[in-house]
Amino acid sequence: QALLEAAESHLRSHTSDKIRAWSPDCRYPFYHMKNGALSNHLDHVQALFGMNGYRRSEGEIFFNWPNYPPPESRLKPMNLRYETEWDQRSGKLPGLKLRAFHEETIVGEFTCICAGDNREDTALQNWLFIDWLGIQDAFQGKGLGRHLLHMGLQEGRRKGYRHAAISTMMDNWRAYNLYSNWGFRAADWTYTFEKDLQDPS
Repeated sequence: QALLEAAESHLRSHTSDKIRAWSPDCRYPFYHMKNGALSNHLDHVQALFGMNGYRRSEGEIFFNWPNYPPPESRLKPMNLRYETEWDQRSGKLPGLKLRAFHEETIVGEFTCICAGDNREDTALQNWLFIDWLGIQDAFQGKGLGRHLLHMGLQEGRRKGYRHAAISTMMDNWRAYNLYSNWGFRAADWTYTFEKDLQDPS
């Protein structure tokens, strides 16, 4: 409480009109494998912000899939060209960048890292964290996202990954539906908090 009050006082003295706590733009690289705001598991910290007039401004949902099974080929191949690129960083297993091309244009992309890239915990070394899954507008609704997710998980399994995790913004219900129907389960809800420092209340 004392630290929070001191921080607010300091910012007011420098004419700041708003304070953001646990912004994803200022995240710690070791927290939640790569990114994340304030975890629901730290509810006492959320309560501290709530008691001091902070409100939730945005959030990110984290999903995990321990011991995910080797994906089966349940999708029809799409008439696109695919490229895979492995990137060894500090983790035990390499990260993956998987791209889908229509002619010479990238129309879809899947990237993942080893959760052990950011933490030395041996239990995280065979966790695959999907940090990007994006499809160009013209190719959305055609199953390409599911196809890339399938291929990425399959490639990860071949490399030695046994567990998978992914995240999405809390209002992206389309992604929530895709991940939960695929086999992922929501494991944590994280939030950024804001407060108007000029509000007398």
